[in-house]
Amino acid sequence: MPFVCTDPADRAYYNEQAAGEWQKAVNLAVLKPEAKTVAGLNLNVYKATDQNSNLYNAKWAAVKTALEACNAAGVLMQQSAIQEFKVVFYGNAGNSSTSPSRGILYLDSPDAQKPTLVLQLGSRAVQHACAVLNFGEAQGIAAGGGAQSPPRIVADRFYDYYKSTKTVSAKDKCILAQTFHELGHIFHQYQQPKQFHANARQIVARAKNANAETVGKNHVSEYAGKEPATWNEFVSETFSGIMMGVPWDKVNAGVMNEYRNLKGPMVQRPPEAISRLPDFLAQTCECDPQRKTRTGGIKIDMWN
Repeated sequence: MPFVCTDPADRAYYNEQAAGEWQKAVNLAVLKPEAKTVAGLNLNVYKATDQNSNLYNAKWAAVKTALEACNAAGVLMQQSAIQEFKVVFYGNAGNSSTSPSRGILYLDSPDAQKPTLVLQLGSRAVQHACAVLNFGEAQGIAAGGGAQSPPRIVADRFYDYYKSTKTVSAKDKCILAQTFHELGHIFHQYQQPKQFHANARQIVARAKNANAETVGKNHVSEYAGKEPATWNEFVSETFSGIMMGVPWDKVNAGVMNEYRNLKGPMVQRPPEAISRLPDFLAQTCECDPQRKTRTGGIKIDMWN
């Protein structure tokens, strides 16, 4: 499907995104991108100076797997429909700070017909936020645990889900789910540019979305129900779950109802559902030492 954005206000919004916060994170002008092709898309991959080979390889493996899965699911756009696809890896995995990941779409000129896409994976992509456990009133705060900064996301739930297995890497699944989250933003903007912009205006206005807040918090993740970001983060968190194999309609009918209300990306051929749905719904975070100190927070899975 081609990108269609004709409303002047919407086009102005996507023009502005060309100079958004993502530009301040990494100076791409001093980096030489590596050209790669995945699922028919030509990518310009930028590696910031703080990315060692382990961080780079982990992030690249997740991007490649995610794009191939999105292509199989019928959600990936064609190369002819976009101007450029930039993939940016930055942010050390140390626990002193958390650099955000982003999924951006922008128009590089007022009359541009094809969008430029930016998938930016920061240090948060290789971090797992532990849940508060055995902490009285914190119990049941959000699906999979919550009350963290940064907030718990679907990817953290998948880390917990796979951590006990011996044949699947929990940290690789965690970064994959975070990559799907950011791609969810890109596909949301690409398929529904007007709706995404409308949602963004609600976030700026700090408008309340009670349905997404309740359903997101109770069934998806802490971040999915966190106002005011819920307007678009609910969509990306739900999309991440879809691509990771969560049959949300079996979890709670309200999840997909709200996803459709917010015009989340259409997934024509959803991946096979996870085999242990009850375990996913009942998983708990057992990370130490945060669990023992009852504080929660970031657990670093060291790729470096």
